[in-house]
Amino acid sequence: MTQASTPTISSRQKRVLFVVHAYHNRGGVEAHTKALEAGLGPEFQVGVVFPHQGGICFKTGVQETLLPADPPQWPVTPYEAPRTAASLAQVLAMFSPHVVHVQHFLHWHLGLLDQLALTGVPVLLSFHEYYAITPFFTMEHATNPLETFTVEYSRKVFGKDITPYLLQRKEVLHRSFAKVALKITPSEYLANTLQQVYPGTYRVMPHGIEPFEPLPRIARSNEELRFGYLGTLIPQKGWPSLCHAFALVRQRHPKVELHLHGGGTAPEGTADGMYFHGVYDAQDLPAILSQIDVGVIPSVFRETFSYVLSELWQGRTPVAAADIGALGERVRTEGGGKLFVPGSIESIAETLSWFVEQSAWRTWALPTPRTLEAMLADYRELYADYH
Repeated sequence: MTQASTPTISSRQKRVLFVVHAYHNRGGVEAHTKALEAGLGPEFQVGVVFPHQGGICFKTGVQETLLPADPPQWPVTPYEAPRTAASLAQVLAMFSPHVVHVQHFLHWHLGLLDQLALTGVPVLLSFHEYYAITPFFTMEHATNPLETFTVEYSRKVFGKDITPYLLQRKEVLHRSFAKVALKITPSEYLANTLQQVYPGTYRVMPHGIEPFEPLPRIARSNEELRFGYLGTLIPQKGWPSLCHAFALVRQRHPKVELHLHGGGTAPEGTADGMYFHGVYDAQDLPAILSQIDVGVIPSVFRETFSYVLSELWQGRTPVAAADIGALGERVRTEGGGKLFVPGSIESIAETLSWFVEQSAWRTWALPTPRTLEAMLADYRELYADYH
């Protein structure tokens, strides 16, 4: 990485600048941004700017330039961050984008959108979860978005009452959102949730995935079913409840198995029939899914899309899923799965047992997920409209 060098910028191509909270992580927002970055050529030159190593990094192609920035502050994020704003202004001057697309503004100053709007360049804003509503971006422990502005909720998740700041933050963002050219969400569920706090129009543009050809699956009897979990082993994904529920199912059906794939630390003393396989990459999906009969998505926070659901369907794998957020909405609308109460060990166990004891799911017509190319085509058209 260079320090404040000047990248080569083409004057012949349309230029799109992505603003994101991180780039080198394995999160869903980062994956979406990288997919757009890789898929938009040759029509567009793409730049990405993101907080990194105590500064902000400006990336074009393989070249990365690190510029100074103020330390990010959370949950009370200031409106101004002079060094960050100055470095961002330098990036805007160097790259001269035709469109700026903010994918996430965590780790940025609260005045980021206002600064971008002042350039006169069209600013698009994507929402991937609930950071616009609350700094506690998974919005766990709230029964509805308006609850996040109560003293009780503030104390529960932040350890103290910061509601005066949260209410001020909402007003600042409400004014800033009015200045963007378009607000984008991956699901109707997230759009409807945001509208409860920030009324307005949102364009729903579902995520697409790289299609792959499913591998043949070994025929197994119901009593020998293999359940599979894909995703990072973090609490909000609900996998601890799944493990407890599976132990109950295993007592009743001693030949079933549960295979968990994803990064994180596996617990000690797991139940018989439970296997942890660690981190996987996208190219591993066909092989993994050929070994799984039913996928399980046990999230306990309101998913706003669920890449895993699309990947399971692409692998022609039915699902048992938590009835929460866009995850539950997609399964109810598109089929291909059976829902359970999120976080309920009893409900999960009952649902997994249903798959063992019934066979109707074997004839389900599973949905075909949206492809990456279909998504890219929509974004190419969108950015061309704002050129």
